[in-house]
Amino acid sequence: MFGFNGRRFSGWMALGALIALQISVAQAQSTTYPFDLPAQPLAESLRAVGHQTSTNVMFEPRLVRNLHAPALRTQTTTAEAIRLLLEGTQLSAVQTAPDSILIRAARTDVGDAADSSAEWSPNKSYGLGARYKTPAGPLALDVAYADRDRKVRLSFSVTVAF
Repeated sequence: MFGFNGRRFSGWMALGALIALQISVAQAQSTTYPFDLPAQPLAESLRAVGHQTSTNVMFEPRLVRNLHAPALRTQTTTAEAIRLLLEGTQLSAVQTAPDSILIRAARTDVGDAADSSAEWSPNKSYGLGARYKTPAGPLALDVAYADRDRKVRLSFSVTVAF
């Protein structure tokens, strides 16, 4: 009646690991650090924040080339420090793991659907999106602003990886 059930045990272990991961993410997001960075190239400021907070801040050098960061003199979280550094750029930050942040370009899209080429007129939209891998498939959350409609749209989906 109280025998060992490997599947049930594995399920409880997975649940425990997930809870522990969520707790570590929450703690990492609430830890504050004192920053005293001068105005300098954005790449240098991102590296300094990563070094000071033991966070892997990843970015493609071409994305930050010729961009300058403002001075950062405050006590705040890693995420908020990076948000302040990216303010006014066309870049966004996505937390990919408890100790990793990816800097990427904001999304832009131009397109339309029409029955004929005479009716087709391209529409611009700008937005940000995030993806999170789950056993059920990647979760996608996108926020975009459509120029023509002058509205912000939110899109959520569970996609299928193949």
